Amino acid sequence: MRFFLKLFFSFWFALMLIGGLIAWTANQLRNTFERELPAIVNRQLDVRLDLKRILLQEGEDRLREVLSAREDREEFMITDDSGRDLLGRSFPQAHEVMMKKFRDRHVFDPLDVTGGDGRQYRLWIHPPRPSLLKIMTGDFWLVLLMVLSSGLTVFFLALHFTKPIQHLRKTTLRLAAGDLGARYASIPRRIPDELSALGRDFNFMAERLEHLFNAHKQLIRDISHELRSPLARMRVALELIPSGDERSRDNLDQIGLEVERLDTLIGQILTLSRYESLPPAPPADWIDIIGLIEAVVVDVRYEAVGMARRVEMDLCEEVIVRADGPRLRSALENVIRNALHHTPPQGGVLITVVKDQKWTIITVQDEGVGVPEGQLEMIFLPFFRVDEGRDRGQGGFGLGLAIAYQVIRQHGGVIAATNRLEGGLMVNISLPIAETLKE
Repeated sequence: MRFFLKLFFSFWFALMLIGGLIAWTANQLRNTFERELPAIVNRQLDVRLDLKRILLQEGEDRLREVLSAREDREEFMITDDSGRDLLGRSFPQAHEVMMKKFRDRHVFDPLDVTGGDGRQYRLWIHPPRPSLLKIMTGDFWLVLLMVLSSGLTVFFLALHFTKPIQHLRKTTLRLAAGDLGARYASIPRRIPDELSALGRDFNFMAERLEHLFNAHKQLIRDISHELRSPLARMRVALELIPSGDERSRDNLDQIGLEVERLDTLIGQILTLSRYESLPPAPPADWIDIIGLIEAVVVDVRYEAVGMARRVEMDLCEEVIVRADGPRLRSALENVIRNALHHTPPQGGVLITVVKDQKWTIITVQDEGVGVPEGQLEMIFLPFFRVDEGRDRGQGGFGLGLAIAYQVIRQHGGVIAATNRLEGGLMVNISLPIAETLKE
């Protein structure tokens, strides 16, 4: 209700102010016109005497010629004894109305003249009417003051009502981008209203979301830690079981494989949870990104050879970035291994690095089937796998790209995926270049 009253009285005040300015300006313009009116009337009377002289001395044709050439001809009419205007104009309907507005109306009474041919003529003067354009031109600063005053009033009112909405919108976008600490800061010296209450409700919602999200992450961490102990005991127990027949060994091998997979999954969950909890602060290490990629590719190529796939590089010269070496290596390795697992046999993964003045752009391209357009942004979500890649042997657990996304974001970079025209997926990683090396 307070917002409604504030809006109501603000616009009421603005309308009253603008209306008052218009009335005051109109009064000032009217006073200006009334001050100039005697001079205008005297000029019209002098012109009428000149027209009378021309009619008496030079005749009707000459009068018609002179009158049609004058710029102020609309202020004068000359009718003959039949009541027709010499220029064929009709008598203005506003003439009598304007006449009533002047006290000395006899000044505008028609002047009767008898021409040299004995014909009767009447010379009319139309009462002067205020020209808004002329008055505004003559009182330019007065009109400008009215326009600026009303414009500034409406501007500050609009700013007063839209500023908290814009601030709340920016805070909402920060929260949607993953900044759970984003809060709406109240604007100082502002009378509390419904927008202020909305900001408080937003902060309450954000606090609840942050609490629930942190509780969710803590639950995942606790469960993962609790599961690792029985997994370790299961692995030891498997090693202590005596070897039996071939079928028993196959079953034990399968159990061991599933234990390893579960242990890997738990490790990735803990890694993702740890990276999500880290603040996006710039790391203190200076890393040669080219050397880091080459080291990752050396390890990945061992796996690629066994899968009948290849890993190729097209790198630029040395590029220095400020990063956490182990975390950035983990992110790059996850992206490259993901591309390798989705590339068919005899296919290849291409890694390119280019740079401009501010960014290092790392591109990882595979030759797989790509990703549906509507799911390109979703592949960086935890546990998300594309329908065509749900097989664990190929698609993994859906955590590798999520870990890479968190690491790149915390390094001030950007990671995105697009489909290649030739087929396959292309992941682009942009990292800021270090401007100066640490001494």
